[in-house]
Order: sequence, then structure tokens, then C-alpha cells
Amino acid sequence: MKTKQFLLSLVLALSVGFGCSDQVGDVGAGGSGAGGSSAAEVTWYRDVLPVAQQHCIGCHADDSLSFSMTTFSEDLAARAELMAHVTGQGIMPPWQPSTACNSYDGERILNDEEKAVFSAWSAGGAVEGDPSDAPPELGAPKGLEWVDATLTMGASYTPVASLDGNDHRCFVLDPKLSEDVFFVGYDVKPGEKKVVHHVLLYAADAAALDQLDAADPGPGYDCPGGPGVASAQVIAGWVPGTPAYTFPANTGIRLEAGKKIAMQIHYNIVTSGSLPDQTAIELQYAKEPVQNEASLYSMSDHSFAIPPATTGYSAEARMTVPGNATVWAAAPHMHLKGRHTSVNIERQAGGKDCLIDIPEWDFDWQQFYFLDDPQGMKLDKGDEVVLSCTWDNMSDKTVTWGDGTEDEMCIAYFYVTAGHAK
Repeated sequence: MKTKQFLLSLVLALSVGFGCSDQVGDVGAGGSGAGGSSAAEVTWYRDVLPVAQQHCIGCHADDSLSFSMTTFSEDLAARAELMAHVTGQGIMPPWQPSTACNSYDGERILNDEEKAVFSAWSAGGAVEGDPSDAPPELGAPKGLEWVDATLTMGASYTPVASLDGNDHRCFVLDPKLSEDVFFVGYDVKPGEKKVVHHVLLYAADAAALDQLDAADPGPGYDCPGGPGVASAQVIAGWVPGTPAYTFPANTGIRLEAGKKIAMQIHYNIVTSGSLPDQTAIELQYAKEPVQNEASLYSMSDHSFAIPPATTGYSAEARMTVPGNATVWAAAPHMHLKGRHTSVNIERQAGGKDCLIDIPEWDFDWQQFYFLDDPQGMKLDKGDEVVLSCTWDNMSDKTVTWGDGTEDEMCIAYFYVTAGHAK
């Protein structure tokens, strides 16, 4: 099982690199890729770069949190064996949901042929090849068709070093709405990509957010487990490589006048150190009321008590669907001891459908997962939604529900519209 410690070591390895042959093995003659290549050789520019452009460079750009894959370098060649390993094992690109459960929009998954390209490139000596074989450079990411509000942190924030190199900070953003609007799209603009690991957006009571913000000196406030407001509802999420996103056609979330947004940023400073950041978000509002108003429902189990020195402890929550509905997306949430989570629909008419299954939970890569089906998943009145959570607690204390990352949660958020969408 992949553990948080292994992934942290992996990030360090990918970022620092293994330049010595006694650490990852000699990449072989031609590892620098100087000169031409034979037809049988797998080369960076002709074979690997097209795959990297499609699946990797959204995160591994020149200004990324980790190393760059935009062009060939000796540093890149030295990582060939490690890249072959992490792509072959499905560790990279990071993607949590099981493909055996469902399909989702924007899946970051390599097929067997793409994995084989990395393997063959490494085995063949990480050959550079001819730069003229490179595909056209990627253009700038396409943004929102229109932008109604751009919200900024106001002042830059420099992440605070911690033992594991992570800092979770919430910034209160005010959309200044005088009337309700339908929120239908967003684009997160990370200020310093080398430290911004992921972003979650919550709509919450303005007074409660302002109180938390005022109580913590400096920009924003510390929020490792969440925004710390009972009324907070997740409305969007972002991880490196995510482009501007619009919700499924004819759907949108009502943002109420007077509400504010908590932007929770997970900073990781293991590789780059503490660099100042000033992330912003762009919001898109519907030009007229949407046909299918979406709501963010949540279900959770608060009753669990995970005994100390325990592996595979599980809990379950159930919810009966009160009326016909359509679910478009799910966002499970646990903390650092989470191991496995899933949401299944037990049909009143018989049978079961899998909405989402994350067999190896990783707190650092959580997000909303929108179904690839443009019609969503239909829920019938009387169906049962079943949320399952499993944890490993290797501490010497019983762990229960709480906001701190040393505590745990078992919760899932759903992007839902009433009735069966057509």
C-alpha cells in the first residue's frame, strides 16, 4: 500500500533527482541522448514528450511544484528509471478513483501503451533524439469564456515551515454579492506554482469566517482540517494541471448574497522552500437562472472511534434518497489516517451501482470527481446511498471525529440536481 511517507519520499526523489548511478542504476551509454537515434530507439522528443504533454506537463511545467518535463535535460534523463517505475505502478500521474467503479471527467490515467513508452525510454538509455521530432509546444491553457469576478488574497502569504513541509491556510474572499447568483464555472490562478499543492473553495457564513480571520495574525488563518465553520460547503477544488472548469451544462450552484468564500490552500514547501504566494480565483456566473439548480449535499458518520494501534477499522453511513435526483460529482473526505473510502448506490429495485471508490486514499490529492457521463447518475426515491470509510490508526490514542488533521472524518460531498436530468 502506498503510504503518505512513501509519497513524501517520492516527491523528494522526483524533485531532488538521483544523479548517481549507484542510486538508480546507470542510464547507460547515450543517456545524455547526444546525436541522432535509430528507428528502434525510443526517444524523448519523438515518443515521450507527446505523452508528457497530454498527461504530465500540466503539473511538471517550468514553474511547477516539482521538476520540469517541458524539454529534455541531463537532469530529466537521470530520472528516467524512476519515471518508468512511478508511471508503471500507476503512482503518477496521481489519480485516486478506481476505474473499475466509474469514469470521470479529466481522468489522469496512462494506458498500457503510454506506460510502456516510459519503460522503453528508460531501458534504452533515456535517449534525447532529434528536437525536430518534438510535437508543437502547448499553447496557453484555455480560460473561462467570460469572468464575472476575480477574487484575490489581498496580500501575499509565505507558507510556514512545518515538520513535514506542509501548511494549510484559509483566505477569506468576498464576492460582494448584492443578490443571489448561479455559480457555473471557475479558474484557480496559483500565484506560486512551486508551493501551491491544491486548493478547495468553501461558501460559508461571512461573520464566522471574518471572526476566524481576525483571530489569526497575518493573511488568512490556519485551517489544517477545513475552514472551521459549521455552515461551510465545498463548492470547488483544484489540483495542479486542472484547467478552467465549467459545471455540467444547464447546472449551477446558487451563491447567496452576503456569503463569503474560504479558499483553503495546501502548501508544500519540501522542494522549493517558503516562497510567497498570492493565489486568485476567477468565477463565472450564469447569465440567466439555470434549468437545474445544483446543491452540494453531504453525508457523514460522526460516531466512529478508531482504537489505537489498529489497521483496517471501518465505519459506514447510509442515507435514503428522499426523491428522484441526479448526482453529477462526489468528493469524499478523510484525513491522514484514511486508507479506503467508497460511495455506492443500493437500488430499491435491486442491484448496486458504484459512484466512487478510492482504494488507497491520499489526503494530499483530494478533489471533486465529476462523472464522465453527461447525463450524470440517476437516483430514484428510496435508493440507499452508502458511504464507507476505512482507517489505519498507528497512534497510541483513540481517534474520533474532529477538524484537526490528527483527528479524522468520514464525509462525502455531492453535486446534485433535483429530478432526473434529461
